[in-house]
Amino acid sequence: MHVDRTRYEVLKNIYISPGTLHPYVIGRGLVSVVNGAVSVILTLLFSVAIFNGLLHMNIPLNLLNVNLLMLFPAVILGIISLLAIGYMLCALNIVSNRMEFILGDSVSGIFFLLGGVIFPIALLPSYVQPISNVLPITYLLNDVRESFGLLPTASYMSDLAYLALTTLVTLIIGITVFRLAEQRAKKLGLFDRKSEY
Repeated sequence: MHVDRTRYEVLKNIYISPGTLHPYVIGRGLVSVVNGAVSVILTLLFSVAIFNGLLHMNIPLNLLNVNLLMLFPAVILGIISLLAIGYMLCALNIVSNRMEFILGDSVSGIFFLLGGVIFPIALLPSYVQPISNVLPITYLLNDVRESFGLLPTASYMSDLAYLALTTLVTLIIGITVFRLAEQRAKKLGLFDRKSEY
């Protein structure tokens, strides 16, 4: 949003058009999803080819044995939850012109630390674990790991249910925060504001 508002100066034009910003934000988010998916697929293929093929390290990752019936629902719910989080970040960018450079890295850092990306949630301090349990990324990663056969699949359905619940809550909060930010930006005339550092 920051680049669209200050560099390309299109945010105001999109806003005054007959439509809303919602399709634009969703489209920008889906482009990021496609870019990320291509990166992940290429990284997986390259890592399996190098580490298992050339270096014979026998990493327990077999891309041909992925359970797609388990993977697709989790990925679709994960994409929806991440788009909802993107809505919140977009809302913050609409009403602020000083946080755009650190916002994405800060949120991804929180996900890396608290979402079970780097190490298991059980290793986190007990007072931080409840925060991990409300993040959709936690259940998304569990379901993806289970579909790849890296975790036992006994808790797949409960993780998928928690993912659906946290996705729904995140979606409701994301849309609400975006609408509030949109109303505030309209009231204060923030759509054509520039940050001249």
